[in-house]
Amino acid sequence: NGKVVYIDTEGTFRPERIRQIAEGKGVSAEAAMDNIIYARCYTSEHLAQLLLEAASLMVNDEDRFALVIVDSIMGVFRVDYSGRGELSERQ
Repeated sequence: NGKVVYIDTEGTFRPERIRQIAEGKGVSAEAAMDNIIYARCYTSEHLAQLLLEAASLMVNDEDRFALVIVDSIMGVFRVDYSGRGELSERQ
């Protein structure tokens, strides 16, 4: 058992889908939703900040956070680094 931090980079998180899955597994939809912290992410810098906050929750919070989901981790990098010329030579 543990709570989840869900970081959404593309605006695709659908609470109704979480409710469907929970009910299909015999879990209260409200209980499932109460165990998810949702954050919308817009840039790679914002993602770094959110990941630090998620790590802090996992270490320091009284609630037990057991999972961090980043959907999709590449989304913010596609926006921030739109062309090959903006990436390092080694990447």
